Amino acid sequence: MKPGVSDLAASYHRAAAMHLEAAEVLLKHCSDKTKSRFATEVIYLSGYVAECALKSALLNRTPARQHRALLKRFRDPKAIGHDLEAMRLELRRIGVVFNIEVIDSLRLIRSHWNTQMRYTAKLYETQVASDIHLAAIRIFRWSIRG
Repeated sequence: MKPGVSDLAASYHRAAAMHLEAAEVLLKHCSDKTKSRFATEVIYLSGYVAECALKSALLNRTPARQHRALLKRFRDPKAIGHDLEAMRLELRRIGVVFNIEVIDSLRLIRSHWNTQMRYTAKLYETQVASDIHLAAIRIFRWSIRG
């Protein structure tokens, strides 16, 4: 993380890093040619990597005196909640410009991930999980460089 990053932003960044590492471990256990419960978990965790990275970026670009209000919006599903698109739009609103790689990565993750995955048993192919994991890595790296 960059100097001057708030403790709260750093906490979300650490959570993203933890989910990224767990997804990497699971991805190594996926079969190359079949659908797998591990692939599903890689996608689930990769979605949280993107979420935590975007929330870290938002906190890092928001004055500390506004963090409490922003956290309330993070917890409100009608505001930001787990909505990656809402986070992207909020970052845009405050002047953040996304490169095409990040936009495409967000689009890919959003096309497969949501928090309701924890209640389903759908199996995904390893290649899909690998692509989404790579997208999460791109978003995570962007959030550091931002």
